[in-house]
Amino acid sequence: MAAHARGYKKHRTGKSDVYGTPPEFLKERGYDECFDPCPHPREAWDGLAIDWLDHAKPYNYKIYCNPPFSQLKLWLKKCYETHLAAVERGIPLQLDVLMPVRTPMYFHRYVLDAKATIVFLKKRLVFIDHLGVNKGVTFNAPFDCWICQYRSTTSTS
Repeated sequence: MAAHARGYKKHRTGKSDVYGTPPEFLKERGYDECFDPCPHPREAWDGLAIDWLDHAKPYNYKIYCNPPFSQLKLWLKKCYETHLAAVERGIPLQLDVLMPVRTPMYFHRYVLDAKATIVFLKKRLVFIDHLGVNKGVTFNAPFDCWICQYRSTTSTS
């Protein structure tokens, strides 16, 4: 799911903070078979409270996260902590998080300190209104996005 970041205008009506990633985007990048800690429709659990590594095990520790952009700091912190836990436990993690192109103060700590790779998207995404509050319409993101790729590998020595 995605949401608008503070400082960005919400989509025309401003009624929702929840927008989904287009299925074709997920499929093109191989995210159709992975753990999503903030899926839509919402699961019964809180994605920030669960252990992502436990849930990602059936997916070979492949995680795709399109967090609410209004809560980006919390979700990036969780990505960072999950990355550190994977390194500590020797788990080969592939965690990709979609976010708007911007660098708030916490970006350095939660993205750059983890040595995450930044991949710019060539075009703006067309998000999906999963809640139907905007009559189920799709809309072009009013900002560019990138994917932060967290990786951990196990050493074979």
